[in-house]
Amino acid sequence: MESLPVKSEIVRPAVIESLPELLQWVHDQIRSSGLPIKMARKFELALEEAIVNVIEYAYPQEAGAITLKTVFHPLQKLEFIIEDHGIPFNPLNEIKVNQSSEEEIAIGGLGITFLKTFVDQAHYERIDNANVLKVVKNLNVSSQLPR
Repeated sequence: MESLPVKSEIVRPAVIESLPELLQWVHDQIRSSGLPIKMARKFELALEEAIVNVIEYAYPQEAGAITLKTVFHPLQKLEFIIEDHGIPFNPLNEIKVNQSSEEEIAIGGLGITFLKTFVDQAHYERIDNANVLKVVKNLNVSSQLPR
């Protein structure tokens, strides 16, 4: 019998003061999934970059909120959904994974590269005036080991 997914959610103002609490929540969610430490740290780094992007850029005119959701499918995958009602922005279209020059890195930073590199799936949609970024990390560790 397959376990039901476990869902969790946190909503906070999209301000830098919310960052420590949001990152602790992300850390706790990943830790409870059983993901190996090295993979967990990379996944956390990718999520941190995505959260910081929302905090810094989603609401240039007025304050807004950021919503983080998880859907944990035991022994299968851990999904994070990052939502905001800020300006439309698809981070997955902004930077190529293999940046070829220091100038490109300076312009775009490494955050989106981390996101594209350290997650197994990433998908963006604009739904009902919201940016919705879904990232997935597979938990089937044996399929991720080098052969």
